[in-house]
Order: sequence, then structure tokens, then C-alpha cells
Amino acid sequence: MTESQVQEVVDAYAALQGKVESILDIEYGTNISMENKSAGFTHGFVITFADQKGLDDCLPHPAHLEFAKLARARVDDMLMFDYFAKQGASDIE
Repeated sequence: MTESQVQEVVDAYAALQGKVESILDIEYGTNISMENKSAGFTHGFVITFADQKGLDDCLPHPAHLEFAKLARARVDDMLMFDYFAKQGASDIE
């Protein structure tokens, strides 16, 4: 991808917070690790929802579907997973 295409995806991702009501927060950034264990991935993105319903409401939302279409057209590969955040060593299962 060109730099402008990368920026287009990043900007579209960031704009989701203003379009999808159930999104509480969005974080993103580029890989800065020196360990060479990123498997070729260059960017990371995190969306925070209050609960499972927030995620469920986001997935079919027209703005999310539009972003997903753009991302699929631009990126070679992606790794996605959903999780409930835990904090601290006592939360490790």
C-alpha cells in the first residue's frame, strides 16, 4: 500500500468512534518492537466496548461494514480477536 492508502485506513478506523454509538474508545498505533516477532503486521488497533452487546451492535453497523470493506481492499492480511479485558496477575486464568 502507498502511505496515503495506509493513512486512509487509519483515518477511517479512527472515525468509527464518532459514527458507532457503542464504541467507548479507540486506540491504534504502529509496531515499534525491535524483536522482529510481528509476523509482518505493522499496525495495531483496539476498540473498547462496555459489554458484549456493544460489540454485537458494532459488527452490523453500516459505518463498521464500510470500514471493513475498505480495510479488506487495502490490507494483505489481518489478525482479529475479541476478548474481555483482565487486569493484574490475579486475573490470569
